[in-house]
Amino acid sequence: MSPDMNPIEHVWYYMKRKIRARNVYNVHLLRDAIAQEWDQLLARFLRKLVASLRKRSTELIRVNGGYTHY
Repeated sequence: MSPDMNPIEHVWYYMKRKIRARNVYNVHLLRDAIAQEWDQLLARFLRKLVASLRKRSTELIRVNGGYTHY
């Protein structure tokens, strides 16, 4: 249930940062920006997120389900 354990939350955060850096002022440009950023999303970034799940799990258990720095 913790967002700390859900890698997609980090993908959305990454995507929002990338898209906000663009000059998007209508829905068509937004759609194009999302598609372009999604295509450019690096597999390395995704592998890193998945690889961090063990560390995140350990941290979450350590804090008994409370706040983590992730």
